[in-house]
Amino acid sequence: MMICYVLLIMKHLKTRTRYFLVAILDNNKEFRFPEKIESDVILKNLLEEFVNGKYYLTNSNYVEKDNKRIFKHKNRNDIEYEVDMDKYFTGSVCGIDKHTKFAISSRLFSIYGNSPTLTASNTADNSKIVIV
Repeated sequence: MMICYVLLIMKHLKTRTRYFLVAILDNNKEFRFPEKIESDVILKNLLEEFVNGKYYLTNSNYVEKDNKRIFKHKNRNDIEYEVDMDKYFTGSVCGIDKHTKFAISSRLFSIYGNSPTLTASNTADNSKIVIV
């Protein structure tokens, strides 16, 4: 049994290189990367309509500054979330968790866009979705 590896290098919008590895265990099978699939699914389509308040990180209070809304964590005054309202309505990454040190975990995702896989590796530093 032979193992073949196919390596594809793709460029992310911010020019980060991504590597995808495909292992084929059967020499008689051919692999082709699928064509890109366009989708109009956004996060809002996937979220529950009513969510228990204990899952919200902030309340509805915020300070407005230069078309950005700054929210404080509902239980910790030292944690701030900054949401760019222009980016919020156009989708994708729309803000930052100023407390989180890891880049992927600091991103705030708009419900009007999509996101990469939402990480939930631990309870202190999960992905965050902005619902205004």
